Formats: sequence, C-alpha cells, structure tokens
Amino acid sequence: MYLIMNAAPKWRQLEIVPVTILFNLYEFIRVLTNFSEYYEKNTEDRPLEGIRSFIFKWQLHLHERGNQNAKMIGTGGEMLKSLSLLLSHLHGLNELELRELQLEPWECNHFVDDLLYQFDSQLTSLCLINLTKVPRPFLQIGLFLYLEHLTVSPQHLDESVVILVADLRQLKSFIIYQVNHTVIYSFNQTPLFTQLSLKIQLVN
Repeated sequence: MYLIMNAAPKWRQLEIVPVTILFNLYEFIRVLTNFSEYYEKNTEDRPLEGIRSFIFKWQLHLHERGNQNAKMIGTGGEMLKSLSLLLSHLHGLNELELRELQLEPWECNHFVDDLLYQFDSQLTSLCLINLTKVPRPFLQIGLFLYLEHLTVSPQHLDESVVILVADLRQLKSFIIYQVNHTVIYSFNQTPLFTQLSLKIQLVN
C-alpha cells in the first residue's frame, strides 16, 4: 500500500497484461480500487486521476483432457466487477484499450453502458477487441463524441453503429481489427468492409 500511495500519483499509463495466476491479478485490481476509494471518500484527493491511458489484455485458455483445442474463458463474474470498479476511479482517462475480454452477451450490457456514462466526453482513443465471444454490435461505440482514434473488432459493428461512427466529427483514424478467433458479423450478403466503406461515404 505504501508503494502504491507514493507511486500512483505519478502514473500516466496503466497496462495490465495476461497472467497465469488470476488471484494475483484480482488482488492487485482490488487493492488499487480500495486505495483510490478510501482517499476519494476521506480526502479531496483522486490518486488515480493522473492516469491518461489504461490497457487491459485478457487471454485465458482452458485445455480439456482429450481435446486438443483450447477453450477461451472470458473476463466475467468478479473479475469484470473489479475491472469496472477500477475504471470508475480513472477520472482523467483519455485512452482506453480492452482486448479479449470475451464476455457473454448478457454480461456486457451494463459494462458498456457504464463506460459510456463515465467517459463519453473525455475519451479521445478507444480500442475494443473481441469484447464478446459472439457477434454483438454496440451502438455506444458511436456515442463517444470526442474520439479521434477508434479500433474495433468487426463483430461489434452493424449498419447502425457504422452510421454513428461516420458522424464522429473528431475522428481521424478508424481501424477494424480481426484475429483468427474473431467472429464476423455481417448485416447482409455484401462483404463487411465494402458495406462500411459505402456507409461512411454516404454519411459524409
């Protein structure tokens, strides 16, 4: 705690990478959140306010006996709750990157709504890669009004999302990022990238 108390105000970027011991990761996030919560309640300090960039990468595979294919386990349950609580204390955040959370559809609704509620007018860079296990478009992506850079998996896009993104006036770069296990969502028979190009051209 003493180390966090002295170091946290100097942090500008916080990056959490995949680990093998999940308990250590959970405890780190919990301690950091409790530390910030204590100071915000009892003083005028916001010790994590200086963090401008937060990167969270999740990659957990479960190998079942007799099966050569690894099953991907998502960031759900208590880990998702702890992540959401930590984000609520990052008051100065400008750049957010969430990779491979692999949530179930019913887990992500409140989480994404909370992101929009807290960061809608302050994020300039947003990266969402495989937030869910299955195709799940998010209208919220197009409602971060001051985004300059957006990177997103194609499974989180549909026609309505593309129209909203095309209307983001501050947007300078829009990257659609796909990996081997990304599940492609297509809103008709036309190839996805052709549709995106046409929609953006029509809006602009």
